[in-house]
Amino acid sequence: MNPGREHKLSDCFIVATVISCIAQVSWFASKCFTQIDYDGMSYVGIARHLSQGQFHAAVNAFRSPLISWIIAAGSLLDGDLLRVGKFTNIGSFLASVALLYLLTKRLWHSRLVASIAVLWFSLARGIAATA
Repeated sequence: MNPGREHKLSDCFIVATVISCIAQVSWFASKCFTQIDYDGMSYVGIARHLSQGQFHAAVNAFRSPLISWIIAAGSLLDGDLLRVGKFTNIGSFLASVALLYLLTKRLWHSRLVASIAVLWFSLARGIAATA
């Protein structure tokens, strides 16, 4: 493929990814920012135990501790654990998009493949979040 054409296509896919991410974050903020599901309650509950120094109560064999630790650390800046949890969710989504782009570009040595991968990821994440 022509390098100029490949560059233009990858730019189009990146723009589509940015639009997809903005739409999803906007939808998430308008519909879900004040709601919490069972998983969110568990992560926030573990984070509450961690922020209060109750490490034994924070042990959970089912939940990954990293998200709860990030929420607990964020509670130092903002006492609303639900808000910190939502921003952690948004931040992890955006960080995943950036890391996927960098790793795919490095692995395949193609900006086009990386831009297609992040577009697919952002669209699939949106579909999974709305299900």
